[in-house]
Amino acid sequence: MFRPTAVIVLCVSVLLVATAPVLSGAEQSGELDQLMESIQSDPRAATEAQARQMIELGRSAGRPYAVSLALEAFLSNHYDCAPSLLVDAGDVALLAGRYVQSADRYKAALERMQPGKETSRVAGKLYGVLIEMLRNHNDAYAVFKRKGLALRQDGLARRYDAWFLAQAHKRKDVPALLAGLKAMLSDKPSLGAQDLVILPYLEDLIQSLRRSYGRHGEIVGALDNLVGRAAFDGDFKRYAAFLFAAERFYARADDIDDRKDRDARFESVLQPAKDYFSNSDDRVAALKNICITWMGDDDQVDDRRWERSRGPKLRFLIA
Repeated sequence: MFRPTAVIVLCVSVLLVATAPVLSGAEQSGELDQLMESIQSDPRAATEAQARQMIELGRSAGRPYAVSLALEAFLSNHYDCAPSLLVDAGDVALLAGRYVQSADRYKAALERMQPGKETSRVAGKLYGVLIEMLRNHNDAYAVFKRKGLALRQDGLARRYDAWFLAQAHKRKDVPALLAGLKAMLSDKPSLGAQDLVILPYLEDLIQSLRRSYGRHGEIVGALDNLVGRAAFDGDFKRYAAFLFAAERFYARADDIDDRKDRDARFESVLQPAKDYFSNSDDRVAALKNICITWMGDDDQVDDRRWERSRGPKLRFLIA
């Protein structure tokens, strides 16, 4: 199975070696030991420059675990350090296998960084550690929901788009699911990407309206907008337009006491129903969908729902 975090660790390792200063092994080890001892003995007096030097020496010497411990002492006494240092500390902790500490460093850095591609990359690293190393889906979901939709500039962060949609769907977090779908459709993804990642969740939300009986009026507007931007075929878009019209009608039906007035307003549902049925490639399926929306499933017929504007419904079915 492809593991993005394993790739992160490998890439970070290669980068650290490639950018390390050229010193002999003994020189590196000796200088590093002195620097770590100095920082750990008096972390308050240590400077960011010393911490960065320690990281560079640790990279070259291949001693991330020892450096990570020394950085922990430094950071616990320097809460206002630069975000870039926190990111470097997160990378070192990741290489050392100290995943909780790595996640903590990335989280702290994200709180101080402005949105942008670099921040997005840090978010991607954080998701990888939380999801793949720590299996902490709750924490990862909370971070993504709060900050992640604004931090999708880097491909590493976008790797977790499908994961976020799956989590929002699993948790029945409809506002988060709608927000995720909107953000991802804004990228104008390919038809293949829409088929795999976006359309199944969008279709599931639309289908939920079929038996909603006016309970999802707050999401119809958002769904209507998303359907217009998604790569659904014409038949499904007509079906969705009918469902949206029916949902809007049923959401207000209880407030309309006069039958004639209610039947007149039902015209807003009849026209999309006619358009859907007359243009459908499968009219039998279309008629079944219309009837389910108007009266409920075979085993869940809702008499009260059917009685609302029964006359116009019968005229449509007879015609």
